[in-house]
Amino acid sequence: MKRSFTLIMLIFIVAMVFGYIYYSMQPASPSDEYIVVVIPQNVGIREISGILKEKGIIRSPTAFELRARVEGKSRVLKAGKYVMSPNMNLDEIIDKLERGDIVDDTVKVTFPEGFTVKEIARRLDDIGLVSQEDFLKAVETYDISKYEFLKMIPENRPVKLEGYLYPDTYTFKLDADSEDIINTMLTRFNVIYENNIKENLNGRSLDDIIKIASMIEKEAVVDTDRPKIASVIYNRLRKGMRLQIDATVQYALGKHKEKLSIKDLEIDSPYNTYRIIGLPEGPISNPGLKSITAALKPADTNYIYYVAKGDGSHYFTDDYNEFLKAKNSYN
Repeated sequence: MKRSFTLIMLIFIVAMVFGYIYYSMQPASPSDEYIVVVIPQNVGIREISGILKEKGIIRSPTAFELRARVEGKSRVLKAGKYVMSPNMNLDEIIDKLERGDIVDDTVKVTFPEGFTVKEIARRLDDIGLVSQEDFLKAVETYDISKYEFLKMIPENRPVKLEGYLYPDTYTFKLDADSEDIINTMLTRFNVIYENNIKENLNGRSLDDIIKIASMIEKEAVVDTDRPKIASVIYNRLRKGMRLQIDATVQYALGKHKEKLSIKDLEIDSPYNTYRIIGLPEGPISNPGLKSITAALKPADTNYIYYVAKGDGSHYFTDDYNEFLKAKNSYN
């Protein structure tokens, strides 16, 4: 009996070890986003595995080191600046380092709709292109006279380019600096402005449209809700009602919270639409074309309330009692 138990435990331990080894040797992530990895001169396999782990390229430094040693390649990995992806397996990474495959001098990065300037800066830092601090400083000091659509932005706005760094997938040179990146993103916005926005403003302020679009972007999940959320914003503005949009409070707080407290809603900020009447001081995110289009062409409704239903969609109404019932029902 004791021998059977020992055998079962041994089999269990072996299975666990092999399971861990198998897991550790899998790609770190299914993401195909490129990350810049710099391997310094005269570093060993342990330092290399630590760098790869820190950059999110591998799951386990131990598994990487073991695989490199088994393949007899632990001493032939070359220094240099590499472009890698978390979806590469260990053999692909080791082969790339053995070849010294540093030919590609570009990196591809995606900024999703609704990213803030700080989130863009953080992503650029994560992939090793420019530091977060450097990018935020470049945003703060950027010459807004370069583009027609930026000239209306007040010089004293806290984050001047918020809303105008167009979300998209970009390919940058590895030696690009922060201003190069900003120019590329603003040039992309300019294309959207000329082709999709300029002729549809109808006398409205572009900055106000982008403010509204930025709130829609943070609030909407389902595309069909975007024009309806836009209509709620416009209807409330016409009635002189506070917008009371949670996303503006989260922007004022500088962090995302699943549930806002009463204290959160009282934060003294020109972005807090629970306190101010009208639009926030500036955009609260960088919106995509769908949200910008919704801000330009809101649905024709009487809605002044909406409630998140929990599945990504919203319930809309113009009746306060219905709003309270829906709020109780879905929350």
